[in-house]
Amino acid sequence: MKCITCRGELENSKYSEYKDFGTCIIFVRDIPCRKCTTCGELVYSLKTGVRVDEIINTLKEIMSKDVAVVQYSEDEINAVQYTEAITIAA
Repeated sequence: MKCITCRGELENSKYSEYKDFGTCIIFVRDIPCRKCTTCGELVYSLKTGVRVDEIINTLKEIMSKDVAVVQYSEDEINAVQYTEAITIAA
């Protein structure tokens, strides 16, 4: 498979994505993808994209002021790290 941006070669890889909702931040790690060896473009399946959205939306509904780091999984949501937000006074 060739990269749609530069026609370079794609190799299996993983990436992380995060969403900042102002009151909480959600990191999803080790999302499977294919990465261009030339330009770095990332390509992933529609199924993977939908699953990442499901993970983020599920956690967003139960979180308030926290940070969650989640390992990508096709069938469950397991927080690798979950911590309360820390406020630092200036």
